[in-house]
Amino acid sequence: MKVLIFSWRDIKHPGWGGAEVLTLELAKRWVRGGHKVSIVSANFPGGKHQEIIERVKILRPAVFYAQSPFEYVAYLYKTVRFYQNNLSGKYDIVIDQIHGLPFFTPFFVKEKVIFFPLEVAKDIWFSEVRFPFSIIGYFLEFLSIKIFKNFPFLTISPSTTKDLTGLGVKNVFTITPGLNFRPFKKVPQKNKFPLLISLGRVTKMKRIEDILQAFRLLHKEFPLIQLIVVGRGKEEYVKKLKRLCQVMAIEDRVFFAGFLPEKEKRALLSKAWVLVSSSLREGWGLVVTEAAACGTPTVAYKTAGLVDSIHNRRAGILCQKNNPVELAKNIRKLLANRSLRRKLSQSALSYSRNFSWDRAANEAEALFEKIIPL
Repeated sequence: MKVLIFSWRDIKHPGWGGAEVLTLELAKRWVRGGHKVSIVSANFPGGKHQEIIERVKILRPAVFYAQSPFEYVAYLYKTVRFYQNNLSGKYDIVIDQIHGLPFFTPFFVKEKVIFFPLEVAKDIWFSEVRFPFSIIGYFLEFLSIKIFKNFPFLTISPSTTKDLTGLGVKNVFTITPGLNFRPFKKVPQKNKFPLLISLGRVTKMKRIEDILQAFRLLHKEFPLIQLIVVGRGKEEYVKKLKRLCQVMAIEDRVFFAGFLPEKEKRALLSKAWVLVSSSLREGWGLVVTEAAACGTPTVAYKTAGLVDSIHNRRAGILCQKNNPVELAKNIRKLLANRSLRRKLSQSALSYSRNFSWDRAANEAEALFEKIIPL
C-alpha cells in the first residue's frame, strides 16, 4: 500500500514535538511492513525540499510557521499545487493529520482519506494564539471536523475520541501510542534530594506558571528540592518564567535546561522523583509514558489526554482540582511518603511495558485494510 501523510511539521522542523515523533514512529513501521510512506510537511530555513528519514520520504513544498491566516492560506495553496503536479493519483490512501489547522484534503485529493487528529485543540487556540487569529483557528478546526464527520477518523486517546464523537464524527478508531526505548529493567537509583521534572515544549498551554507556584509551596517544606524545566520555548516566555522565579525567590532551585538530546533527557527522567504536568490538554502525553519507563511517576492536572496516559494511583496521581495548591498537595504525598513513592515508581515502570509502537502501527494498518483491502 502507498500511504501519503499530510502533516504541518516533521521531526526536523524547529517546532517539532510529540505529534511529529508519533507520526514518524508509525510511518517507519509501516515502511518496514512493506508499505511506501511519504509525508508532505512544511519547510524551514536550512531544510531540504526532499529527504529520506528512516526510509520515509519527507516532502516540503513551502515554508510554514503558523504565524498568520495569510501564511496558512499561502502554504495551503502551494501544498495543493504541489500535490496536483507531483503526487496526484500515485497513492492508495491519504492521512490528513489535522493538528489544529485542516488541510481540507477531500476537496483536492483523488485517494481515500483518513483523518488523524491527535487532539482537538479547543481552548488551546485561546491560550497559544493571539486574537483574532485564535477565533479563526478555532472556527476552522470545528468546521473541518463537522464537514468531514462521515469520513473515518483515527486518533490516540479516548479523550480525543470523545471530543470527536461529540462533534458528530461517525467512525473513530483509537490506537495507543508506544515508547521510543525499552523500559528500564528495574527502577533506577534516584536523585539524593527531591528532583522534579517538567518536560515538553515550554508554551502557555503547558501552564508552567502553575508548576512554579506549586514548587514555591513545596520549597518551604523541602528546602533542597529542585525543579528542572526541559524543553524549547520562545525566549520572551522563558524570560517571563525566570522573572517569576525571582519574584518567588526560587530562582536558585529552578533550572531551565532547554532542549536536551534523548540520552540526556532519559538520564534526567531516571533520576527524577516526579514528573509534573499542568498542561491544558494533550493528545496523549508521550512524556508521561517515557517517565514511567524510567521508573518515574507523574503528578498531573486531570485534563484530556493525561487522564488516558496516567493510570491514576498506578503510573501517577491525577489532581481532583486543577490548581497549584492541589498540584503541590499531590506532589507532597510522594515526596513525604517514601513507601508510596517506591510503590508508584515500580508500578509506573510495570505499566510502561504495555506500550508498543509496533502494536500501534498494526492497529492503524488494520484500519487501512478496512478501507482498501490488501
